[in-house]
Amino acid sequence: MENSRKKSAGMSRRNFLAATCTGLLTARLPKAAALQESASTKAARIEAFRMLGRTGFKASDIGCGTPINEGLVRRLIESGVNVFDTSEIYYRGQSERTLGRVLKEFDRKSFFVMTKVFPPYESEQDVYSRATKSLERLDMSYVDGLILQNAESVEIVTNKAFHAALARLKNEGKVRYGGLACHGTAWSGKPKNTLEEILMTGVGDGRFDVVLLAYNFLHQEMSRKVLGACRERNIGTVIIKSNPVSKYSQLAQMAEQIEKGSVPEGGGTLEEYKEYLPWIKDTLIPLMKEQSGRVRDYTRDKGIVSEDAFMRDVAIRFILSNPDVGTVLYTFENFGDIESVLGASGKTLEAAGRPLIDEYQRGLGRLYCRPGCAACEDSCPHGLPINTIMRYNHYRMAQGREDYAAEMYADLPGLNAGVCQSCEGYCGPACPHQVPVPLLLRLAHRNLALG
Repeated sequence: MENSRKKSAGMSRRNFLAATCTGLLTARLPKAAALQESASTKAARIEAFRMLGRTGFKASDIGCGTPINEGLVRRLIESGVNVFDTSEIYYRGQSERTLGRVLKEFDRKSFFVMTKVFPPYESEQDVYSRATKSLERLDMSYVDGLILQNAESVEIVTNKAFHAALARLKNEGKVRYGGLACHGTAWSGKPKNTLEEILMTGVGDGRFDVVLLAYNFLHQEMSRKVLGACRERNIGTVIIKSNPVSKYSQLAQMAEQIEKGSVPEGGGTLEEYKEYLPWIKDTLIPLMKEQSGRVRDYTRDKGIVSEDAFMRDVAIRFILSNPDVGTVLYTFENFGDIESVLGASGKTLEAAGRPLIDEYQRGLGRLYCRPGCAACEDSCPHGLPINTIMRYNHYRMAQGREDYAAEMYADLPGLNAGVCQSCEGYCGPACPHQVPVPLLLRLAHRNLALG
């Protein structure tokens, strides 16, 4: 879709940064032509648009989450991206300001803009005032979607103050549609509601036109159910947490340092890893060495420059293979991201690529904390919101949002994962997926509090 420019922005194509990484987990790689195209970085742009439910908006199949740089936003628009998601809390409102300054240069009707208000919702006037301030920061007369962010319970989904304010904003023409976003819970101990219960309550409520949810090839069953329910009710679907493998090259580097007897990057001592050394040496390191060799051989033969970009491409294609998906949000950090990520637009994962996904499920599954799971949290003697801490570490490691992740972590009430350094690790045996939760929590604390 071409967008009409109101005035020239003087934007020329810029050199993009080539992404590099080492040690990606992988498996038997299919020699499928459908996967080889990820090597191309030539003028990638949006190739497909999908109807965003009953909003009637034809959305680019890949959208932008958390706009952080004006130049990147302009380049995305010129590449056909027309869905943007931000929030009142992203970079203390700067994300909204950044997006607003750029969209002033384009035809506003060509875009679907969402912003979020964060609980608690003290009153109708509180929600209304905060939404109005978001409009001021965006410098817009309306947003397409006002999203109820971080819904941690069924009670929040049906919050009277939010819905009263939403109705008022709609009547005044300041908001076109309501939406729901949920990552899971942040309650200590056993959560009030499961992630599925929260999302399905929102889908059945009838007042939400758009739902934002996590969906990737390691987090499928529940998400597919919610996506199907959204299709039946003609609710637009926006995918977050699309790539479950992007941060594991850093774990590979950590494992290599430990194997050499060095202190892992981020601090600490080898003694702190003593309990996990057998697992790291006997399981993690051999797996990464064997499988990273396979991906290097494959990418070298196919001329693929970046292993990380290759798996990101596979992950997005997997999601776009589901017709119930409206658009996939991605947090673009540099121009190289734009070129590589948009290369997946309009493409799906062919049958030959399925074995790769299956192998990742078996291998990487033991390192992936599932969004909204919280199965281990009832075992924590300190009452930590483990799944939320893991999510903040994902922002830091996978998305490069270091300041935002550290800020959110610092704002957690009560204790943080610093107590995990001396804990016996009751959460580990409680994980149904055999994830080494205590080790990952210790790493998360170093990343978020000390990094």
